[in-house]
Amino acid sequence: MGKTKAKTQHRGRRRPGVAAPVRMTLEQTLEAAQSELEQFHLEEARQLLSRALDMDPDCVRALEMSAGLLLDLDEMESARTLLQRAVQLEPLTGPTKFLSLAQLLQGREAADCYEKAVELLTAEAEAAPVAAAASGDGPSPARRLSCAFCALAELHMTDLCDEPDAETRCRDFVSRAVSADPSNPEAHQTEAGLLLVTGDTDGARAALRRSTDLWLPAFQAARAGAAAGDPLEVCPLSYDLRLAAARSLIEVKDWETAEQVLDGLAEEDDQVVDTWYLLALAAFEQGGEARAGARPYLERARQAAEQQPEQQDTEMTEHVRQMLEELGPAPEGEQEDEDEGGEDEWTDDEEDVEMDAANG
Repeated sequence: MGKTKAKTQHRGRRRPGVAAPVRMTLEQTLEAAQSELEQFHLEEARQLLSRALDMDPDCVRALEMSAGLLLDLDEMESARTLLQRAVQLEPLTGPTKFLSLAQLLQGREAADCYEKAVELLTAEAEAAPVAAAASGDGPSPARRLSCAFCALAELHMTDLCDEPDAETRCRDFVSRAVSADPSNPEAHQTEAGLLLVTGDTDGARAALRRSTDLWLPAFQAARAGAAAGDPLEVCPLSYDLRLAAARSLIEVKDWETAEQVLDGLAEEDDQVVDTWYLLALAAFEQGGEARAGARPYLERARQAAEQQPEQQDTEMTEHVRQMLEELGPAPEGEQEDEDEGGEDEWTDDEEDVEMDAANG
């Protein structure tokens, strides 16, 4: 009897018709990560970016993209480490990493990063002004430059306010912010903040009007369905900046505009305690018949704070309590409406906006 013929093992050989896995280059990996980010596939993007940094730990683009992802995930310390490494590797180019890092720093360190970003953005705009202005990829260099000046002005009103020349520098930064991009509502809003700090209420009111005129009418039209587009795409200001605008509008007693801004914020996210608090404050400080309208907003602020302890602010909570106490017990019928209505009142408003949009 003959021996059984041993099976031949084809080590390293692939069956016909089965393609070998393609190993992506660094550039391909980064492009794939960018695609995942654009689709909000954060975990997939994170894996790809980790792979990219394994390929080249000193790739500045990979460091910046990874830092941006970590910022979205609220991993601030890790993001700061990556951005600091990117700055060390390329200290003379790329304003974006300096702008991002500045937001994670405080005081003079933050100011130094913003000033470097200003230097680089100015150089970019001067080197290719036509191409820069024509670029449709994100904010223009002029807008980014203006916003960097706004950030520097804010720093000199807060962290650096004790420096000897803080007010002079702040005024200069505000002027340069407006000059760099007169169509930037944040620049005029920052100017209003400075004027409020220096006691010029009338000037602040005028600056706030210039700011809101640049975005609020289009935003309101989009909300009502009278204009095409998503309201959030129409508005160039973040939630926090609009919240700050509302605070300033209340301070200058522009109640109507403040309420318009806050209504939009509450519609966008009805779980933010500050929004309900400011709606209540605007109604309360108007006095007269408007004051009674503060009650449902105060109740919503209290409910939101109870549901989200991380948003609780001791001073704000105490002020809410004081205003409710001053308003006294709710009339019996009003109390029943609040108990039964709750969040439905705001939901009805949202449905009205949606119906208007559909009919428009």
